[in-house]
Amino acid sequence: ANLPIHYSIHGGYQFPLYPGGRYRGDAVTSFFSPTFHYKRQDNFQQLDLGAYFHYEWFTAGMWYRGLPIFKVDDQITITNHDALVFLAGFHWKGLSTAYSYDVTLSNLQVLNTGGAHELSLIYEFEYSLYASGKPKPRWRSIPCPRF
Repeated sequence: ANLPIHYSIHGGYQFPLYPGGRYRGDAVTSFFSPTFHYKRQDNFQQLDLGAYFHYEWFTAGMWYRGLPIFKVDDQITITNHDALVFLAGFHWKGLSTAYSYDVTLSNLQVLNTGGAHELSLIYEFEYSLYASGKPKPRWRSIPCPRF
């Protein structure tokens, strides 16, 4: 049996918190970043809307997961609310730690799940693609979000 095609689109933008922005290397050190992630496969679809606040070494954020404008099923009158996600993390010299907590909004809360906890530990290896002495290109790379 073939699985239905999975579609996914995501994006966001970093708004610097200081006039003109503060850059360290290719990354803005303090910013506000609204983000989204939409996914669909067969009859399932979900939209995650969120935002991050990043200041120097600290990150905090919140996400809403669900798609309230669509019903779960044509026969059911329940809207597609899933969870609120809260996140806090720290970044120092390539090492990041983050804690997130999902507050259940769906029918699973009837089961008294207590939400979900997640702890992340991330290490980013830094290297230079231009160590050979070649000049760097005129364009800047897009910084990856840290959380």
